[in-house]
Amino acid sequence: MSRRSFCRMSSLSLLAAALGCASFEGRFPPDSSVPMTAQAVAEAALLTGTSWEPIPFKLRTGAEIGSLEIVGDTIYAVDSTATAHAIDLAQGTHRWVLNLGRMPTRPVAVGSDHVAFLSKSHMTVATRLSGTLTLRKDLEFTPSSDAALTFDTLYAGAWGNGTRLRSVSITDGWQGWFYGTDAPVTSGPVVAGAGADKMVYFTSEDGRVIALPPRPASAAPPAEVNWETRTLGRNSADLVCDDLHVYVASEDHALYALNRTAGTIVWKWLDANCPLHDAPVVAGDTVYQPFEGTLAALDRMTGVEKYRYCGAERFLTRIDQRDYLKLHEGGIAVVDAATGEELAVVRSPLLAFVPSNPAGAALVFSDGRDIFSLR
Repeated sequence: MSRRSFCRMSSLSLLAAALGCASFEGRFPPDSSVPMTAQAVAEAALLTGTSWEPIPFKLRTGAEIGSLEIVGDTIYAVDSTATAHAIDLAQGTHRWVLNLGRMPTRPVAVGSDHVAFLSKSHMTVATRLSGTLTLRKDLEFTPSSDAALTFDTLYAGAWGNGTRLRSVSITDGWQGWFYGTDAPVTSGPVVAGAGADKMVYFTSEDGRVIALPPRPASAAPPAEVNWETRTLGRNSADLVCDDLHVYVASEDHALYALNRTAGTIVWKWLDANCPLHDAPVVAGDTVYQPFEGTLAALDRMTGVEKYRYCGAERFLTRIDQRDYLKLHEGGIAVVDAATGEELAVVRSPLLAFVPSNPAGAALVFSDGRDIFSLR
């Protein structure tokens, strides 16, 4: 899982002046103006209102939210009793509920037909659409990274007995072939592509970036790699893919966009001037890269910087040509998607959990008790 770096708000004005970032004048409103309802948050964030009726999560379940993620068209919430909830992002309706038995220690891995939850070395697998439990399995290794799924196999970095990428059958739990590396695999792998172009991408901390055929766990190990390249520094941030590129945020101060099928460097962004520990987010035509208390928005095809915003932790979503950014010390910033001009800043107790939604069209958040979606 990607590590995050923080900067103190007391020093952000100086950083803004030095880096040419958006101003911090009037960033936080007085207490009397802090929005306390979803509609008030919508108005402060320049949105029209709710996408669906707020979900009274604690009232219905008796438990508070422990984590909140969005993957594709689904909101995944895990509550304080280690129960997973899959919620339709567009409608706000529950699809399924599954008691995991133990709290996940890594984000949910989502494949075409299944989802997998990892709790240290324990794996729970369920069907993606209905939440039907299909497998509980204690692994013979402890994952060293987040996981990626194909229709029948989970891939993750592994600690113990050497550093490697491991494959595990999500059908019967068979722990199959592995690909050995000279350094730990702490960056989450990713599966992308279709047909002959479908590959498993992963990177190790010695800078190697490797594309492998997505072989089932029961098959023989890959005889050769599809391609391999190397960065100039340690890689610990999760990999990110789109239809064209693999993005590698490296501690050599560079964000790499690699050709997804060939592994060649399409562009490098070198203006962070610091090690990159966090994965970028790709949304539409833009790549958003966090670094040292700042978020840079880059053109997806060229790597040219569009804007940078100091104090932002990560990209949340884009709605009507406005970017919504999560701030390090709470709240969200609303900026012009083309220029980064600050349009509004909102701070509210309702914004305790704000997952990223790169697909756009909705801002989802929770105070731990209820779940809201704004448009």
